Amino acid sequence: MYIIIGANGFLGSYVLKTLVSNTDRRILATYHGKKESLFEGRVEWAKLDVTNEEDINNLAELAGDISDCSIFYFSACHNLDLVKREPEFARNINITALKKFLDTFKDAKNLYFSSTDCVYGENTEDIPCFKESDITSPVSEYGRQKLEAEALVTSYGFNVVRLPFMIGPSILQNKKHFYDNIVEKTVQGEDFTLADGLWRSALDYESVADILFKLTNKENVPQILNLCGDNSLSKYDVGVLIAEKHNLPMKHIIKTPEAEIMKLFYEVRTSSTAMDNSLLKAVLGVDEIKINI
Repeated sequence: MYIIIGANGFLGSYVLKTLVSNTDRRILATYHGKKESLFEGRVEWAKLDVTNEEDINNLAELAGDISDCSIFYFSACHNLDLVKREPEFARNINITALKKFLDTFKDAKNLYFSSTDCVYGENTEDIPCFKESDITSPVSEYGRQKLEAEALVTSYGFNVVRLPFMIGPSILQNKKHFYDNIVEKTVQGEDFTLADGLWRSALDYESVADILFKLTNKENVPQILNLCGDNSLSKYDVGVLIAEKHNLPMKHIIKTPEAEIMKLFYEVRTSSTAMDNSLLKAVLGVDEIKINI
């Protein structure tokens, strides 16, 4: 069976969609807060607060044979500014709760943990794209906590995927994505301000979900993989691609200097964190991985 921890998030919902379309195996999806009713009848939904040990034990009981479970673990406190302001609150979710979960599901068939490009730090002339083997030097508390979480996950023999900025229309009923806001505002004739900078190896949710599903069916997958696109894009670049996709007036996609956007943040961000995806392409047997807007 498949278990998705954090299935009521953007990536989790896309993974659900991919699983429903590609497998007949049992699917158990967890939510925290408001329940989604996606794929009712095909997907079993269970409430889970990862910081509640009783909830974790109840999930294990519901799952049954843990050795037959393929797990996607997306639960995290991932708002960089919140993690900076409340590091112990975030650590309880990102480290302590994760450890309890891994202890309970240590015999799972496989587990893929969503990490982040924030574990690397800033690109340099010598390292224009980070490889999995490069030294990690996170500049944010979030990146440091994720790096610690990675060490936990790999110590149990499970897998980590380092993800970039992701984009895509929301398929959730009551939650819009950045993508949806760009489309709606520009259709209404409103300007949308986007950073000309903050470069990331961006990829769309659907492609990420499809790759994750494929990885669970492969043998000898490296424990740490950069799961990202070929091209380093700014949010302005992504906004332009969205406008082109929907034939929206480009005049409403407003380029803003990176320095101005940086002033809005409490926690430090890197200007560029591009990742090399050569290892992932070798595992998948493909020549390119492009963002699909």
